[in-house]
Amino acid sequence: MTIEDFIHDFNEIYKGDPWLGVSIVKSIENVSWKDVNIKPEGTKKSIAEMLLHVVNWRIFAIAKIKEHKGFNIVLNSEDDWTPITIESESEWDSLLERLEETQTVICNLLHAKSNYWFNEITTGKPYTNAYMMRGVIQHDIYHLGQINGLQNNLEFLKKQDSESL
Repeated sequence: MTIEDFIHDFNEIYKGDPWLGVSIVKSIENVSWKDVNIKPEGTKKSIAEMLLHVVNWRIFAIAKIKEHKGFNIVLNSEDDWTPITIESESEWDSLLERLEETQTVICNLLHAKSNYWFNEITTGKPYTNAYMMRGVIQHDIYHLGQINGLQNNLEFLKKQDSESL
């Protein structure tokens, strides 16, 4: 995989027309800020928490692309799953802007790298940059599926509530 191939795939999943179905942007563009904190029964995380978690790991990738050796995220810590409650539309918009910013920064940083960079070891980690960046895409897709599933569940519950009135 070349840097350009990765950037293409990363953008395709984020805002394009990915093979897997719906992009991240398309999935969240119609989510109301009033729904992003809801955790239906049996659900551990809200849409807001999942989206901030995605942002957190993109920030990790940015730090590693910038070769910040000491930057790390401990799994299941507050840096991994940061508590968040969205109280307004502007707070939701701010989270979406943070996601967009990570997209832009990662792509810009990668444009400055050579294809050989993928074969190098990630700063402070025992794996290659290619492994890390594939992981970023896989992580985005994994949580995109969860967000879409939760969104479908919320729509189903709203429909049930409206039919029972």
